[in-house]
Amino acid sequence: MFKKSSKAFTLIELLVVIAIIGILATVSVLALSNARAKARDAKRAGDVKQVQTALELFFNDNNRYPTVEEWATGKIFSTTTDATSTYMQILPSAPTPADGSCTNNQNIISYIPTDNGASYSISFCLGSNTGTLTPGPKCMTPGGVVDTDCSDETLPFVCGNNLTDSRDGKIYSTIRAGSKCWMAESLNVGTRIDAVSSAPCTLATVASQSSSNYAYSCQQNDSQIEKYCYNNDDGQCNEYGGLYEWTEAMQLPVSCANVAVNCNDNPSDPCCNYSTPRQGACPSGWHIPSSAEFQSLYSVFGGISVAGNALKETGFDHWNNNNTDATNISGFSALAAGRFGKGGFNNTKGASNGAYNMIWTSSTSGDQSNRAYIYSGNGSVDVFAALRDRAFSVRCVADQTIACTDNIWSPDPNTACVGQTLTQISNCGNTRSIDGTASETWSPDPSTACVGQTLTQTSNCGNNRDVAGTTPETWTPDLDTVCGTIKQNSNCGNNRKTTGTLVCSGSQTCLDNACVTLYDCGTATISDADGNSYQTLLINDQCWTKSNLKTTKYNDGSSIEYPLDDTSWQSNTAGAYTWYDYNIGYKDTYGALYNWYAAVNPKGLCPTGWHVPSVYELDALRSYLGGSSAAGGKLIIGGSSGFNMPFGGVYGGTFYNMGSYGYLWSSTEYWAPSAYFRYINGSSFDGFSVNEYNGYSIRCLRDSLYQ
Repeated sequence: MFKKSSKAFTLIELLVVIAIIGILATVSVLALSNARAKARDAKRAGDVKQVQTALELFFNDNNRYPTVEEWATGKIFSTTTDATSTYMQILPSAPTPADGSCTNNQNIISYIPTDNGASYSISFCLGSNTGTLTPGPKCMTPGGVVDTDCSDETLPFVCGNNLTDSRDGKIYSTIRAGSKCWMAESLNVGTRIDAVSSAPCTLATVASQSSSNYAYSCQQNDSQIEKYCYNNDDGQCNEYGGLYEWTEAMQLPVSCANVAVNCNDNPSDPCCNYSTPRQGACPSGWHIPSSAEFQSLYSVFGGISVAGNALKETGFDHWNNNNTDATNISGFSALAAGRFGKGGFNNTKGASNGAYNMIWTSSTSGDQSNRAYIYSGNGSVDVFAALRDRAFSVRCVADQTIACTDNIWSPDPNTACVGQTLTQISNCGNTRSIDGTASETWSPDPSTACVGQTLTQTSNCGNNRDVAGTTPETWTPDLDTVCGTIKQNSNCGNNRKTTGTLVCSGSQTCLDNACVTLYDCGTATISDADGNSYQTLLINDQCWTKSNLKTTKYNDGSSIEYPLDDTSWQSNTAGAYTWYDYNIGYKDTYGALYNWYAAVNPKGLCPTGWHVPSVYELDALRSYLGGSSAAGGKLIIGGSSGFNMPFGGVYGGTFYNMGSYGYLWSSTEYWAPSAYFRYINGSSFDGFSVNEYNGYSIRCLRDSLYQ
């Protein structure tokens, strides 16, 4: 019995089957690849949305978005003294490979903070439609996703950050105004050369002008950027920026400076026919602004009648004292940099004909070029033609146009009160009116005025009102602490005369509204550092020792020098004493003779509470006793005053006049090395000044009549 054999596949059939299997496999791979690409796009969009949420949580706690350094930590968190808040533990990275038309540089989640932390941009790129998002580069902002490429590949500089000029390393701050990014400082690049109004500089000619209006051009080297500094002072460039002739600012040939071409009549001339925007002296990626760009800047901040106030630095450091309305809400920080031209340097701070900031544009007007100006005295601004040989400031504008979507508004609504309307300007150039949010507060406090007084208060909203004071009136000093008649003052600004209630007891008396005890002058005795005793004497309102001083020690117990020869005596300036004729036997009757240096030695010659009298105190004694012609007779031994002044003589290298004159030092210097003294001879009590090395007697005077 035979089995029937099975029919096998032919070669053609096998090839067809293999082809079908290959097609099915290719379709499956393509479908899988598309699914994976869509999954990557979904992850990109979802990751960026989660980052946006974390950033808003960070902003709510910190009133700003993270810095680049904080982003670089790989997570979003903030730390306070109380705790650390983590909003995203791990920052996502874009899945690879890049999809669609996205480049590898665009396929990076790149974060850039802007406006000093008030905003940010995050770049990412989608390969296909994802939800409502179309394919291509995207930019996430606080306001949402924008169809703009904000990756590092296309936006190397973030407006609001500092700009570093790679040519010299100088750093400039920047601001955004509408769709433009401006340098917030004047350009200061190039080699400083002296600006002079004479040869070797070249006298520039302008056909439309009288030769009397020509000025000298000194910026004549085409191989380098040149600048002037105001008054040829480098420090002025560091503070205000450089001053540039128009052709130098535009980096046109020097021939354009020497003869001004009329660009209206010769538009194809090389001095007129240049591409715009014109980089000129600006850094790479920046250019000299056109007149239209300045007009747009003015429009962002309210127009030509008021924009100057928003563009000027506040205060008077760099403007005249009429710069009272400046707000600088733009951050443009214009300074009165002045100019150079016919007549030399002018128009900076302090100039009698006004302080200006004049800034070149790239635009021409006939044989002149346009310059913007900002004035100290008001908010008006505009663009006017000026001769090209004048030297003005330069502000550069970024070539990159900014798509402005975040609308950062200023001023803060809290600067106006509830019920007041505030006009805000945004960084995008928009304006709006909003209600103020500040609560009205009044000052000063009513407690600063007394009951019965009316106080005028002023509020933070600019209002004022009269209110009654609330503080009770109190009087000082307290009557229980004073005696006699006093004038009391109150906290309300009133005063009155009244009598203190303090009663002085016993031997006390009321003096200057205080109870004091009189010193028992005339009965009391005192002792010096040697233990010598002295009786006291009251004459009028002065308490004197009744005999001449005879101590050999200062009041602190240290010894007074005792020179033994004339040369040592006359050269002594530390303080010295002697006995007449070096005879200590004269001590008790005449006392010692002291040079003036001992009389004023800070160690103290008289006992505590006593002092060597000044010339004015000696003269007061003289006046009380009848003057210079009569007082002496009352002061000598046996005189009516009881002073009993002996004629103890003088030592000045030799001893003389014992028995004829009595001499008393004062503590008052006349003119070094001379001091005042007084002498007694017969009825006379007079004196003048004498060399301070002389040896005279001393009487001590009590500091006060009260204990």
